[in-house]
Amino acid sequence: MAVLITNMVVELLKKGKTAQEIATEYKITRQGVYYHIDKLNKEKKNTESYPDKPKINYNPTYNWSIYNDGLVKRGEIIFDFDQFKNWDKELELMNKNKVGRQYQYPDSYIKFLANLKSIFQIDYRTLQGISNRIVVLIPHAKASADYTTLQKRFLKLEIKLEVYEENKKQEIAGDSSGLKTSKRGEYRMNK
Repeated sequence: MAVLITNMVVELLKKGKTAQEIATEYKITRQGVYYHIDKLNKEKKNTESYPDKPKINYNPTYNWSIYNDGLVKRGEIIFDFDQFKNWDKELELMNKNKVGRQYQYPDSYIKFLANLKSIFQIDYRTLQGISNRIVVLIPHAKASADYTTLQKRFLKLEIKLEVYEENKKQEIAGDSSGLKTSKRGEYRMNK
């Protein structure tokens, strides 16, 4: 009985022999011949499928200092505490002619926390912890809101979505990076 190695299978296949002919000649099963053929195919895939990728130089395409400043500014916009200057006046208007327990937190503060919750996907108890720290920075606030109060107030909020271009359709696209609004067909053209 002769021993069959992969190099011999290559030579026999080049001569035009089939797997069945090779198997009967060497008195082995066709499965044994296919083992060598699969081994050859794997070697071809390993050498062909991963060529060296050209290296991309990112430095000329981006001004990294401007990009970093943009990321920092994004956080500054979210945490704008100037909206709470009229805390007492807003509460006074909300509580005027109100039946039952008076509100302790104005709608602007509740909307601010709702934005935080939706942007960062925060649960209610974590949001209460954040509220505990934010209240220290607001001089008119007396105490922070607990998570049940936040949940009840979020449900009562009336939020209107603004359409920037009245007569044009807009699309909202969602993927793993988040939500994006775009003009009609723009998302599909990019993808």
